Amino acid sequence: MGKIIVNEKKEGNQMSVARKTAKSAMTIMVFLLFSRFLGFLREQLIAARYGAGVEADAYFIAVAASTFLGAAINAVLHTTLIPIFSEIEEKKGKQAKIQHMNNILNVVVLAMLGLTIIGWIGSPYIIRVMARGFEGEQFQLAVTLNRIGFPIIISIGMASVLTGFLQSNGKFGVPAATGIPMNIVFIGFLVFLARSYGIEGLMVASLVGWFTTVLIQMPSSYKLGYAYQWRLDLNDPYLKKVLILAGPIVIGTAVQQLNTIIDRSLASGLEVGSISALNFASKVDTLVIALFVSAITTAIFPTLAQEYGKQNISGVKNVMGHGINMILLIMVPATVGIIVLARPLIQVLFERGEFTARGTEMTAIALGFYCVGLVGFSIRELLSKVFYAMHDTRTPMINGVIAVGINIIFNFLLIGPLKHGGLALATSISGLTSAVLLAVNLKKRLGKIGGRNIIISFLKVSFAALMMGVMVYLTHQVTSGYLYGSFLLSVTSLGITVLVGFLVYFALCYFLKVREFHILLNQLMGKVRGTLN
Repeated sequence: MGKIIVNEKKEGNQMSVARKTAKSAMTIMVFLLFSRFLGFLREQLIAARYGAGVEADAYFIAVAASTFLGAAINAVLHTTLIPIFSEIEEKKGKQAKIQHMNNILNVVVLAMLGLTIIGWIGSPYIIRVMARGFEGEQFQLAVTLNRIGFPIIISIGMASVLTGFLQSNGKFGVPAATGIPMNIVFIGFLVFLARSYGIEGLMVASLVGWFTTVLIQMPSSYKLGYAYQWRLDLNDPYLKKVLILAGPIVIGTAVQQLNTIIDRSLASGLEVGSISALNFASKVDTLVIALFVSAITTAIFPTLAQEYGKQNISGVKNVMGHGINMILLIMVPATVGIIVLARPLIQVLFERGEFTARGTEMTAIALGFYCVGLVGFSIRELLSKVFYAMHDTRTPMINGVIAVGINIIFNFLLIGPLKHGGLALATSISGLTSAVLLAVNLKKRLGKIGGRNIIISFLKVSFAALMMGVMVYLTHQVTSGYLYGSFLLSVTSLGITVLVGFLVYFALCYFLKVREFHILLNQLMGKVRGTLN
């Protein structure tokens, strides 16, 4: 009887964790959804205004260069600040937490300012490395754009500190919504000012847009008691703690970003428009990851850290297992659906203005190959969070270095026969391999990690996704035959096809009794009942 009670209690705790994760993830998804919708509208306007040509290629290279270091800093601060701020508040109180936050914020701003100066001076060398195929006016344009945009890293650093402060206080909505004002700035420029100020103006808009991610978080921070003070103490023990953990995270994030840089550099020597095709395809691919996977990992990271802090390894495994199964529930059908609908999806999203049918064809090819690694990219992100929760930043770093090596090898193997599609496929192979290696390392560290339940869930959702894929293909063949000839008809055809796919997949998950699907369904129904009441 005692054993039964313990098992029931354990099961109840597991369900509680799953429901809590689902609820938090869905809240974050709501905020991210509108932000990502605006982001796609921004990309559509950029595609319509600049197409997939010389100016667009120069702009995307400059943006990648400007945000490369910022992405590493963002990863460091998001990973380290939440547990550190929580620790300070618990041990020393809220006021001490704010004082240490100001010190970290000031150090970050000064460091980013120094890097901006270095980046401005070194822009010609940066562009030469990142786009070895650029020559003449395109090279000079990329250098100019890079110099305009490099201060973006200052805003990324500031926004990351504020995000860490808000999330350590359990506030996830505002950080998730930071993309909304940023994209509004982009859209406003593209609609009203693009013809007058050209591609240089777009980079200025990028700079202004990124700084709005700081401004939108300030009111919520002040409501929580934050007040800015000038404080600079390089001997701050918590600053040192951030720096100790930062090294491997910076290296790990940087080598992951190298995948993108290597792809763009090699693509600069291919057909004009290859860089833009990879960029637009990557935007579609990463939208799903950013919208769903980031929501899941953001929701479970504090719980992972708490469980490991209590040395509750079974709790860590439980949280991780639910996270993986939720990712599989979403990412497997997303992979199948996007591969089947790659061409009509890109056509609807981007083919207008200067973005021609050739651009659609190139982007669809890249998208199909990127989607091969969609599940791998997602699992890798979650497993990295597990290691970070265990204060292990070294293992993900080593894994990232290995992944870049694999990416480089397959880049050179595949670029010949598949051109820019080979670069996308090489990235996917790298992501899948990285996820497998992290899982192996985690099993060595924790022992059994619930692989049986994960495999069962994977088989169920894979069967449902494949059946969905068949129905999606057949439905689109029928609807596109009748609904063809205008943008509205194409959207209607795609919408009907996607709706049929959703219904088929959801029905199969329901009858196959996929556990995480039922948890999400119950959570959604609870929100609906609450709204009606």
